[in-house]
Amino acid sequence: MIYNNRVLFIFNAVCIFFFLSCSSYPKEVEEALSMSGNNRKELIRVLEYYNTNDRLKFKAACFLISNMPYHRSRYSLELPGSYLQYFKMVDSIGHVIPDANHNDSLTRALSRQYALLSLPTGKVNQVNDVQQITAEFLIENIDEAFYEWQHSPLFKDIPFDDFKEWILPYRTVDESFVGNKPMLKSVIHDKLLVSNTGNIYAAIENYKKYVGWQKEMNKYVTSEEHIGPFDLFIPRWIVIIWLPVPATIFVLVVYPQCMNSPHNGLIKTAVIIGVHLLILPVYFVPILLRIIIYGKTGHWI
Repeated sequence: MIYNNRVLFIFNAVCIFFFLSCSSYPKEVEEALSMSGNNRKELIRVLEYYNTNDRLKFKAACFLISNMPYHRSRYSLELPGSYLQYFKMVDSIGHVIPDANHNDSLTRALSRQYALLSLPTGKVNQVNDVQQITAEFLIENIDEAFYEWQHSPLFKDIPFDDFKEWILPYRTVDESFVGNKPMLKSVIHDKLLVSNTGNIYAAIENYKKYVGWQKEMNKYVTSEEHIGPFDLFIPRWIVIIWLPVPATIFVLVVYPQCMNSPHNGLIKTAVIIGVHLLILPVYFVPILLRIIIYGKTGHWI
């Protein structure tokens, strides 16, 4: 009887160990899941979806999830659909009007059209990807990446280790998620493979050529807000804000200390000159910048 109980105990222990071994995830994934908070169920859903359907995609999901704790968007951005419609319209103009990018009246008209678009809304984001990426988003990204890897003549010979580093990731740095891959693909994908099959260098040249063409078409467009993946297609103006921090610190901190010096008369004169030298560029640089922009665009900012 005792012998049978021992056998039963060992059998149960082995079954439990086997079950835990089969149901656990790689160490890095388990660590990421421990940081996911209320989003854990979303990530588990992705893992289980691929664990039973596609082991290679399961490995890809593990790779992405294990790296999520180290990444997040600086801003959460909501981009109106009118921006995609606008850039598709610009793209369609290129099919209809030869040398449209050299038509000054047309590019000015586009800038007026762009100015009518609703501004995107956003806020500073403090949440890591592991706490907010949804199962739907991740599954769509993985499936789309695998489709391109397996069907594109540019990627079909790339090994999995290179694929997961360069094609699979859903972000580049710390950009916001506004449907980046699907949006860009709908506008630019067919341009990459023009007149080449499997030539990555030709695809890169086509990419550079098309982005440059879009920028020429939008050369009179100014934007003070990020517009997701379409930042590629417009010139970026650096807006200088009047914030004379060095001068303020100088006046509030250094100046009172200097006035206690026995040579305060000479020091006072030097301080006044120094403060003006700090403040004057802050006044005039934005004015000069606005004049330059007006000369290029015909619009004051």
